[in-house]
Amino acid sequence: MRSSGTYDVTNPEFVSANRYGQMAPQQVEAFKVAYLWPGVGFLVLGAVISGFLLLMLGGMIVGMLADGDDEWWIGLIVLIFPVLFGGGFLVAGLRNLWTWSRVNATGALTMAEGRLIWQRNNYKGIIDGARLSLPGAAELPPGAYRFFYISGVNLIASVERLNLSASPNDTQAEITRALQESLDFTAEDLEANRTLQLSGRQRNGLFASVVGLIALLGILLLFPIVMAVGFIWSEGGFGAVNSSDVLPFLCFGGIMLGVVAVIAWSIVAGVREAFAGIVESVTGHLQERTEVRGSGKSRHTYYYYVIDGQKFQVTPAAHRASIEGMRYRLFYLPRSKKVMSAEPIPDPNVIG
Repeated sequence: MRSSGTYDVTNPEFVSANRYGQMAPQQVEAFKVAYLWPGVGFLVLGAVISGFLLLMLGGMIVGMLADGDDEWWIGLIVLIFPVLFGGGFLVAGLRNLWTWSRVNATGALTMAEGRLIWQRNNYKGIIDGARLSLPGAAELPPGAYRFFYISGVNLIASVERLNLSASPNDTQAEITRALQESLDFTAEDLEANRTLQLSGRQRNGLFASVVGLIALLGILLLFPIVMAVGFIWSEGGFGAVNSSDVLPFLCFGGIMLGVVAVIAWSIVAGVREAFAGIVESVTGHLQERTEVRGSGKSRHTYYYYVIDGQKFQVTPAAHRASIEGMRYRLFYLPRSKKVMSAEPIPDPNVIG
């Protein structure tokens, strides 16, 4: 799940305060950082973006109406974009502020017993008639719990593990199910991987990925050719094209050649791994890492598993499915380091 800034829902101070319907000071501060300030930020950002775009496009529409332009209605269609774009920030801000208001509401803290299971790409607390969510920075193994949660938003504030909880085998089975969904493997795939072999389904998946890359490669090769032929035809033949006209195509072709080379290498690597049909494994205590690269619109978060010094990129869902600090066995492709399956395994240093 998360590897930094973790909110500990099992904190004894949180549980002790929540038993009496109160929030511990540290809880209030954590929720303020998670919901109040982001909510205010989203509202301000949404208002600024929406206001700026509405003023700019509204002025354009007024100008078109003043000029008697019959196509002024097109501007109304364009107004949909600032409404949707800025409105998304406004909705996110209002949702966060609503959560914060429930955190501070008298009598909002409620107790119920239930189970934590994997559902819809995340761990959810299941109680009679409701589904509870963990705070964004919280991490908790599946099992039976007494949940202290904030009603109205169904947000878990703290938990107590019940004595009649799931056995270690049941907990591992639930985590394995979560990993199966998030990493896209089956029990049969895992059984094959334990023999350090790919299953037939996994091989077919690799070949399908290669076919997709080949199709993409064909499109990338065809596109500049069609553009060049179209340009030459529009200029009246190859003899009518001078060197200055060819230069942009050469620059574009050079860039495309680099992209094609990368894709071609990926195709070759994919074919080799599919035909080899083998996986490697690593066992150890799992660490989770995230890396943020780029800025602005190009900003992107990458998620990783780290075991025994080896780092493997995984999906956000797989990052949420794992429990940091537990012992796992990962099966991965030797060249690309793609994780094909994973399973939690007992820690020999833990008794019971």
